[in-house]
Parts: sequence; C-alpha cells; structure tokens
Amino acid sequence: MLNLCICTHNPRLKILGLCLEAIETQISPPPFSLLLVDNASQPPLAESLLDTLRQRGVSAALIREARLGLTAARLAAFQQTSGQWLVFIDDDNVVAPNFLQLGAEFARAHPEVGAFGGRISLPPEIEAPEWMTSLLGWMGVKEEGDKILIDSTVEWGPHDPPGAGLWVRRALLARFADRARANPAVFELGRRGRELASCEDAVIVKGARDLGFYNAYVPALRVIHYLKPERFTFWHGVRSFIAYGRSIALYERIMGLGGAQLAKPEKAGALLAGLNAFKRERHRSIRYASTQAVYQWAYERRRYDFGCYHQDVENSKAHTEALAPVTDWPLLRTGASDWFPYLTVGECGVHTGGEIKSIKDKVGHIACTTPMAIVSGHYKLLPDVSIDGVESYNRGMVTFEIWSGSELIAIDTAKPGGNPSLEFDVADELSRRAIELRVRATAPTEFSIRGVAIEKVSDSVDPAWRERLAQALHQYHMAQLLAQLRNVKDFASLSKLLSLIAAGILRRIQDHVK
Repeated sequence: MLNLCICTHNPRLKILGLCLEAIETQISPPPFSLLLVDNASQPPLAESLLDTLRQRGVSAALIREARLGLTAARLAAFQQTSGQWLVFIDDDNVVAPNFLQLGAEFARAHPEVGAFGGRISLPPEIEAPEWMTSLLGWMGVKEEGDKILIDSTVEWGPHDPPGAGLWVRRALLARFADRARANPAVFELGRRGRELASCEDAVIVKGARDLGFYNAYVPALRVIHYLKPERFTFWHGVRSFIAYGRSIALYERIMGLGGAQLAKPEKAGALLAGLNAFKRERHRSIRYASTQAVYQWAYERRRYDFGCYHQDVENSKAHTEALAPVTDWPLLRTGASDWFPYLTVGECGVHTGGEIKSIKDKVGHIACTTPMAIVSGHYKLLPDVSIDGVESYNRGMVTFEIWSGSELIAIDTAKPGGNPSLEFDVADELSRRAIELRVRATAPTEFSIRGVAIEKVSDSVDPAWRERLAQALHQYHMAQLLAQLRNVKDFASLSKLLSLIAAGILRRIQDHVK
C-alpha cells in the first residue's frame, strides 16, 4: 500500500481542493491511502474535505498534529502510516494524472533508490519577476532536463528531490525520526507558521546515503506548484533568504558537514561576507544581489553563533556521548561537590598546584572537566575565581560554559570583583549524555580559578531553561561587544565589531518585517 501524505497549516482551501481533486482523478494508480495532517490550523480542517475521495473507495484519514512545524507534521505522518513508500504532496501541489502510476513503476524498477521526485513548475497564470527566475530552485520549483538522474553525493545535487512531490522509503523516514529524537534542533527546520525555515526535506533525503541508497530526479513525474503571490515580492525574498541561510547552517551542523559543527567565526565577520556576496552579484540586479547578501550574512552569522561556543576537538574524546559510571562521579552525592580536582588545563591555562591560571595574552580554553554522568535536575555552579582588576577585564573576557555532549546548555561571564553564579537544568534527554564544564578566555585576560563547587538545587527542571540560555547568550554578546569597543586594535577586531553591530540592526529589521 502506498501512503500519500499532505501536511498542511492554514491552507488556501481553493488550492487544497485542486490538490485533492488531482489525487481523486489519478489514472491507473496503485493501491494507496491518503493521510491529511492538519498542523495546528485555525480553524481546524473539516473531515468533509475527504468525502469525495472516500466515495471513490480511497482510504482517507484526517489527523491533527498540535506541535506547529512541518518537521513535526512529517513525523506524525510517518508514525500513522505503515507503507514502505510514502509520498509527500504539499497543500499547494497539483500532481499530473499519471503521477502515482509512473512513480510506482519507477520505485519497482529501481530498488537502489531511496528518495526521488520529478519536474516541478509554476502554473501558467503565475509569472515570476525576472530578477527572481534564477532563485526559483530555492522556492520548490525544479527543472533539471529530460533525463533521469540517479546519484549519491554529500553535496546537494540536481538528482536530489525537494519536499514537494517527494517519494521516500520508510527507512529514510525512520532515520529522520532517529535524528529528531537525538537532536531536538531538527524541529527548528521546516516551515513553522509564519517562520520560513527550511531544509527538513534535505535531512530526510540525504539520509539515503547513510543507508546505502541513491536519490533520483524523474522528469516524467510532473507537479504544478501554486506558490503564493506574496512569495514573489522583494521583502518576502529577503525574509526567505535570511531563513535559508540560517537553516542551511543548522542543516550542516546537524549532518556534520564541512566541520560546520565546530566552525570558527570568519575573520572578517558575517557582515563582510554579506557585503562580498552583494558585490559579486550586483551586476545581475540590486534585488538579486540583496537576497544573496542577506543569505550569506545569515549563513555566516549562524555559523559564527555555533563556532563561538565550540573548541577544536578533531582528535579529542571530550565530546564522547558515553557516560561515565554514575557511582564514579561525586556530583551525585548529597550536598555540594567539588569539581576542581576534575579540571584539566587547556592550551591557555597553567596549573600552579592550588589554582589554574590563564596564560596572559592568549585566547582559548583555560580549563575543562572530563565528560561525566549526571542525573536530571536543577543545578548551581559556584566557582571561586579571581580577575586581576577592572582594567584587566576591559582587555578580555572569561566564560564558564556547561555542555551536554555537543550542546551548550548554560553560559556565564566572569566579572571583576565577583564570582559567576551559573544555574542550569539537565533535562531527561540531556542526562543520557556526558556533561562538561569549560572555562574559556575569549580575549587576553589575567584570570585564576581556585575551586568549583557544584550543587543540586532540586530534582525538578525549569521548562523555560532554553529561553534562559538564549537570554544568557544575548548578555554574553553584549559583554563581548563592550569589550571590543574598549579594545579595537586592528582591522580584524574592527570588522568583527561591525559584524556584531550590523547583526543586531538586521535582526531588528527582520523582526519588524515579520
């Protein structure tokens, strides 16, 4: 049985009607069922939308997925079906009358293929502006010629199918579900209401390579894509390409591509990357160049955000997900425990017996613990530190970071005249990973650490811990900005400073456009 799945949120009912009508009128289709996933639509979709299909003898069902987001909707479809092949049709897709017949024939003839799609075009009544024609591939329009393309590559290629009209083996969706369980960041990909995130389909289809399958482009499969007219406006294009840049950076991090998970900031900063993209493309049109500039800025900016909080660990075992035996870790004893004996010095630290000191005029990791096990709960970190004077602080900055595997879960900045008081939560999914403390100098500083107490405050976890982390990261960015304002020494420092300022301005513009 072939499982057709339509994931929809507040659809245009007229276009959805065309989509369902195209399914009703398929010529010689294989046995199939239809699942309509209502992803938090307001008002909810009515069961009567499926009456005509049911009258034709098609098994059609409507389910509701309360968690907003295309990733959540696709996973709900996976959980509610059992067929070996699923076909995802968007709520603005109108498939050709022989779409199911030809797709089933191709699937039978090519057991080596894990995911495939076809030619996707706009309807005759929709004409894209000239400056946007070369961007249509980013918008769910696909034209790769008249030959079947079958390949398997790390990079995205013409053979890789987008999410519209996607045929995918169940094994690939199982792989996608495993990724989502292991890394909640997967749920940040894909449309979520008015948020324009994407790339969840890339995570699905690129799982084929992991499982030994190929992906394919089959031009005989035709889909008409009724894009909303607003998507052809300049400001929507700007919003879209900011979202594309951020989504692709996150996709690369999730998939472990190109070292992006451990990416370091570009020396000239995200702002200069965007300006360079504008300079390269301005000969085509100002609007086109602008979309490429904001895309490159958003991509580099998110890579910068990721890279700021990752150390180089190509040959290190510090990021292992294996847990140390629970009984070997003193944190699990009653009351406060001392982490200082578990600290090892980094490339910017030196152990003097009773304390660990930073190496003056060096930037990097001062100290870190080895990975250890921890149970869920709310914790408080109380380090005993010393920073030599306010003047020294103006020249540098030290952060205390708590990591769960490869995920940052808490951060605080050491300030002169006081100690950081870092509170953090370990949720159930984090307790299955290794927990580490890392002390890092982000600029030259004079710093020493004499002890680190860790105390479990309660067994309950604050559900808003991710929001508190976001606020802490924002405060860290502002402290970093102030430090750079006091110490602009060379072009690299100046460019990074300008990048941080421009990032804040563009973020406000983006929020205003939304």
